[in-house]
Amino acid sequence: MPKLRPSVISFLWLLGVALAGFVLLIPFVNVQGWLAQGDHGRDCYIFERILYGDMPYRDFWWVYGPLMPYYFALFFKILGPSVLTALIAHSFLIFLSGIFIFLALNTIVPLWAAFLGACWFWLFYQGFFFTYDHTGGILCLSAFAFFFLSYIKTDLRKMLWYALAVTFVLLLIRVNFGLIALATCVVTAAMTPLLPEPCDSKDQRKKHSPAFFYTSLFIIPLTIVLIYAFFLYGLSNAEIRQCLPYSAEQEQPYVGSLMERLQTYFQMFFSSLRASQVQLALCLTVLACTVHMIFLALKKRIVHQREIILCLIFLGLFLLLMLHEYLFSGFFYRALWQRPISVIFIFTVIGVSAAHLQSAPRRILLAFITLLVAWGFVNNSKTIQGMKTPEHYFANARARVYVINDIGWLKTVNDTTEFLNKNLNKDELFFAIPYEPLYYYLTRKKSPTRQLVFGEFLKIRPPQEEKTIRELEENHVNWVLLSSRSASPEGGLGVLGKDYCPLIADYINKNFTSVVRFGDWTNVPGWAWNHGTLILKRK
Repeated sequence: MPKLRPSVISFLWLLGVALAGFVLLIPFVNVQGWLAQGDHGRDCYIFERILYGDMPYRDFWWVYGPLMPYYFALFFKILGPSVLTALIAHSFLIFLSGIFIFLALNTIVPLWAAFLGACWFWLFYQGFFFTYDHTGGILCLSAFAFFFLSYIKTDLRKMLWYALAVTFVLLLIRVNFGLIALATCVVTAAMTPLLPEPCDSKDQRKKHSPAFFYTSLFIIPLTIVLIYAFFLYGLSNAEIRQCLPYSAEQEQPYVGSLMERLQTYFQMFFSSLRASQVQLALCLTVLACTVHMIFLALKKRIVHQREIILCLIFLGLFLLLMLHEYLFSGFFYRALWQRPISVIFIFTVIGVSAAHLQSAPRRILLAFITLLVAWGFVNNSKTIQGMKTPEHYFANARARVYVINDIGWLKTVNDTTEFLNKNLNKDELFFAIPYEPLYYYLTRKKSPTRQLVFGEFLKIRPPQEEKTIRELEENHVNWVLLSSRSASPEGGLGVLGKDYCPLIADYINKNFTSVVRFGDWTNVPGWAWNHGTLILKRK
């Protein structure tokens, strides 16, 4: 039997990893987990509004980059608006991220380690539970890592250009992470002559052309500024700050000092290890492989040692830089941006260590990691099957997903949606406050106001309140949906009329009277639980 060429073998592995990704991700496609009437409702509402020609920032409040709503709107156009469609589009991004993680790992470690790394990412992808938007950024970071590591390995100039192109896209998804990637490209290009020579080459790396620096330092930043200026045109300074919440005034740390935030970070990390035997087993394996790698490095026994150490330094520094959002705010979920790079780092350590083991120990390590992946798959399958119960199926045609919200939440949403559909005329609008855009989406109604969310954290000033009231009058709004979160002890929300928006509260009290109440008005309202609604009609 003729021996297959390396390129054919790599292609077959790529097909295998794509098939594995499909098998691992397909059970999750119709499982939402928590579904929030605020954040997820906002996303789905905005994706659909894009189809009607509305624009991010200018026509509705949006706090991320302008690109991803158009991506999800494309899927809404093709498959129809539903939460299920959003999850399909979301899963496709996760799938592509795993492919790029496989490719990135394959630049440094054997194919089997790259394969297992991609599978690990898909199995234990701890995504951003509150928005679909950020998965586009995860894809960009995975692709950036692939192109960047390929450049370090091969010195092919086009690879750094590709990384720069990915950076441009990332800037349109999440500006701060795009800036980190842009700075990485520029510094790397400037330091290119100092980098170790690529594999199988004795030639010194050459400097990049001025075109690369002109593009990265002037053309891309100017283009990004113009794009954002186009979308933000016509908004007040307060509205722009609310859409781009990067100032210290807007981002109050959830945990006091920097040391407290670091302590919380490590507490959460070790808590996750205690909660999962699979994760703990991998962590111990990585520690053992790290010790082995350090020993090999000290003895200078690692093949292409300078190059591999450079890759690990890049990955490590990138991981540290991506902690800035968490350290700035104290919200732990903002550390999830590290996920693709951490997987690449972990399986680089495992793969390099294994490549320098003798045959028998290497096979044992391979079998052990494979067993962990299989163990994780079995655990995930049991968890998913436990979530797919009839009472947790959100059967609305614009949802069609399983959720873990309690039955009371589902009943409140269904009853409220049914009441609005029955009592509002075809072209009649309603006003949902403080943050209930899910009802705009479920009833196929446009928000009568540009502002979709109201709360103490937004620091809405009287001129904005007056603008909102004018929009309600101009759109002849006769109905108001007030949720139980309008009086919330949750940090940043507060009590409507007392902690925020006194003019709007006064306007509602004077002009509207309550008609019907649904759901839970006894327990403390939450993000996606203990949900109650009050429908008011104009007097």
